[in-house]
Amino acid sequence: MLKASFWHRLQNYPWMILSAVWIIATLININKAFHIDDTFHLEAAEWIQHNPLRPMSGYINWVDTDEPIHHFNQPPLYFYLIASVGALFGYNEIALHLLQSVFILISIVFFYKLAKLFNKEFALSASILLALGPGFLVNQNLMTDIPILSISVMFMYYIIKADKADAFKNLFIAALILSGGLLIKYTLLPLVIILIYKVWQQKKIRVALVLLLPVFTIAFWSLTNYLEYGGSHILGRPKNTFTPDLLLNNSVSFLLTLGAIVPFTLIFCDHFLKSSSRYTIVRVCFGIVTCVVIVYLLVYGIPLKAPFYSLFWVAFFTNGLMLIIFPYILLRRTTLTPTMKLIVLWFVGLIGFIVLFAPFMATRHSLLILPPLLIIIAYTIEQISTKAIVFSISFTILLGILLSISDWQYANFYRASAPVVIKKIPSSAKVWTVGHWGWQWYSKKAGMEFYDSEKSKPEVGDYFVVPKRVYQQKIEANMKFSKVDEIICAQNMWNSLTTAHYARFYHTYPQFIPWFVSLTPVDSIIIYKIIE
Repeated sequence: MLKASFWHRLQNYPWMILSAVWIIATLININKAFHIDDTFHLEAAEWIQHNPLRPMSGYINWVDTDEPIHHFNQPPLYFYLIASVGALFGYNEIALHLLQSVFILISIVFFYKLAKLFNKEFALSASILLALGPGFLVNQNLMTDIPILSISVMFMYYIIKADKADAFKNLFIAALILSGGLLIKYTLLPLVIILIYKVWQQKKIRVALVLLLPVFTIAFWSLTNYLEYGGSHILGRPKNTFTPDLLLNNSVSFLLTLGAIVPFTLIFCDHFLKSSSRYTIVRVCFGIVTCVVIVYLLVYGIPLKAPFYSLFWVAFFTNGLMLIIFPYILLRRTTLTPTMKLIVLWFVGLIGFIVLFAPFMATRHSLLILPPLLIIIAYTIEQISTKAIVFSISFTILLGILLSISDWQYANFYRASAPVVIKKIPSSAKVWTVGHWGWQWYSKKAGMEFYDSEKSKPEVGDYFVVPKRVYQQKIEANMKFSKVDEIICAQNMWNSLTTAHYARFYHTYPQFIPWFVSLTPVDSIIIYKIIE
């Protein structure tokens, strides 16, 4: 663990420390195999490279059969960036992860600058807690979450800076950044409310003109949609059906994901215990314990889940609950400035949007909550215990590195296995495969035919390759197989802290926690031959 005196000396070299943080984050991701939703982005980018004026008209098999890109959630600006790099350097891991590294750098630098506006002493610690935690390190990949995190942090920096310098200039920059971000992912829509609120605070008609930027961006984007395929992407995207079950499931899943990636709750706990009466402490602890017990029983019922797994579930849910309750308590004790009200709106707005509108919960969604959460710490806790900071940073880095190594191995299994599979099958045979995520990319590159549930017609004598724990297409029921071979990703000391087993770190349910300790194989790929 870092010693407090050594940590104080390091604080004198913030840009050196931040550079080291950026390099560490980049190196962890630089040659990581394409993973989870990376494949969708890559296939969309390949389409855009050859059809730049029809970005939403390409077809991707991401469920059972080929569907047009406009059936899925994301607008294509980030896909254009991937296509640009891919056209110049090829669609390889290093080149494309260097593109992601640019957004990593933006996230770190602008978050540090933003945090300094609220607490200069805590800004460096906050930046490390953000960038070297498991939520950030594991979720880099090639997905949109780090880019939209960097955009949201940049946006908030210029929003806050508008109080200190040229309001119109800074709000114009913020609106421009937001407009670009909305063409990467609609999760940034709550920031439009912040922009409107900030403009209202200024009470100047000239400043209000900046609101036209995101309005015109969405209007122009929708117009291009109608010209391309006759609909609006933002209005036609898949929607949740709001029910009590949806709200409960998404809320529980959100708290589990948040609790699983935030090891710095000790800072809140330390301050709460020192600043609260015994009566308040008992009352809050009783409320947390009661809530945890009730929700656990709602999720699992009786008999209870296995004790070891339950321990992780209780730890994650309790931690997530505390990360909502403690900020609420501390903010109620504090007089909020107009600037801090914007941070609270950022925090609450993103939580509400994610819980209500995200198609599922994942740690990468909860990652977006961490910047405002850390700034709430910076604002509400004037004297943060050095021991609590040092312990939190040490634990955060340790957990971030261990889970990153585990996830790196998880992703690499599919990259390494695709050519091995091909070598085990006669070169004259036709090879079919199912399974999305990174396997979809690497199996296609290895020459396997990607199975389409509605169109493909495998024949007797063909080979069929199936990863056991990957989301995959439905296979025709009347086909019969004979097992030929199996490739296993065995458990080892580096992947025991697992993010795998149906990509739990990337897709969490109330019964399905983001990570835990496992002694079973990560996955296996089975080679079959069609016999009937």
